[in-house]
Amino acid sequence: MTKKIVIGIVSAILIVYLAGVGYFNFYTLPNTFINEENRSFNDKSTALDRNVDSFTVTAVGKDEKEAIIPSESIAYSIDIPKDTRLNQNAFTWPAAFFTKDEYTVDYKPSWNDKKLNELLENSDLFKNVQEPINATIEKVDGSYQVTDQVYGNSLDMDKLKSTIINNFVALNEKVELNEEYKQPSVTKGNEELEKSVQKLNTWNTTEITFDLGENKEVLTGDELIAILDKENNYEPDPAKLRDYVKNLAIKYDTLGSERTFNATGVGEVTVKGGIYGWQMNVDETTALVKDQIAKVESGTIKPVYTETAMASGDDDIGKTYVELDLSRQKMWYYKDGELAVETAVVTGDPTKGAATPTGTFKVWSKERNRRLRGLNFDGKTRYNVPVNFWIPINYSGIGIHDVNYRSSYGGSIYYGNGSHGCINTPYSKVKAIFDSVELGTPVIVYHS
Repeated sequence: MTKKIVIGIVSAILIVYLAGVGYFNFYTLPNTFINEENRSFNDKSTALDRNVDSFTVTAVGKDEKEAIIPSESIAYSIDIPKDTRLNQNAFTWPAAFFTKDEYTVDYKPSWNDKKLNELLENSDLFKNVQEPINATIEKVDGSYQVTDQVYGNSLDMDKLKSTIINNFVALNEKVELNEEYKQPSVTKGNEELEKSVQKLNTWNTTEITFDLGENKEVLTGDELIAILDKENNYEPDPAKLRDYVKNLAIKYDTLGSERTFNATGVGEVTVKGGIYGWQMNVDETTALVKDQIAKVESGTIKPVYTETAMASGDDDIGKTYVELDLSRQKMWYYKDGELAVETAVVTGDPTKGAATPTGTFKVWSKERNRRLRGLNFDGKTRYNVPVNFWIPINYSGIGIHDVNYRSSYGGSIYYGNGSHGCINTPYSKVKAIFDSVELGTPVIVYHS
């Protein structure tokens, strides 16, 4: 190769190089990227610009719905941070073909948010909107299943606006919406849902039997499941569970209730009030039911009671009881359906405000050789009476006992010469009752 040719080649390269230097003094180098956008060979004076005059972003969503947002309709503008510039050396332009020159510019967009909201809300994107629906549990043909979630087409306005503004900044004219849609928070296959379905289908056939003596109640199926809180993984709802047990108590408790009693020689009489009968402990029984439900299996529960009776069922008095007719001033003690004791008595004096109360009471204690003390009818002096047998029947000091100052019983003695409320009974008769009667035996007091 001659010297002249070499000089020609070098001269040509130099001319091209210098031409490049001249060109890249005014234009961006190859492989120039601004915010990941290729801005190579752009006029340096405008390379950083984001010309948004009459620029439009079209947001395309599901079902081919779209919103067209012209920049001027939302008063969109953008500011370039001060002192932002491209630091490029035109003399290195050949090397720029092999290296990437990246810049990150923190553009400051501004717009009228109210107008953007109005434009979007009035667009097709917000017409015929279906909100997302979580996968849930439904009963189908007698068993529980997880239903499919519904994704819907409802957009998250904040996410949508952020996407649109970002596309204005990036000068992207069209954006396909996806992440901007609201999503169901629970989908089919959710582990908790699947566990709940298994439990529900087991509970659907589970029977929790309440042993109420002669009566039985069974909690099962829809009634059982209605007690469960689906918002809390189908754990028992405390209020609903307690209400169920409380309603059982209302249905079966007999404490102080009105009773129809077959009185000796009279027939049916109505008696209400007193301290005898069943009374369920609602809170403790509720705790038992909760524990049984947690086992997800059938079982029998014996309710916890604060008060009990000698018998269960419609007639909780049974065949052993003490019967007292204030009108006839007579008392009977029946044991296992057989008359064991019959006697005349003297009860509380109604003329002095001391009438013996009516109701269904019970023998709650038995004591020997007691002294009964209290205020006499004069309201000043006090009595202190020894008794051989004391059988209290309520919690207000009323009981059955003997006295050493009476020789006559029955008739109308009680009217003007009655007791302070107790049932005065001949020694031999009260002894017979005392020796036989058990604690808890009902005592029915009535007027015939």
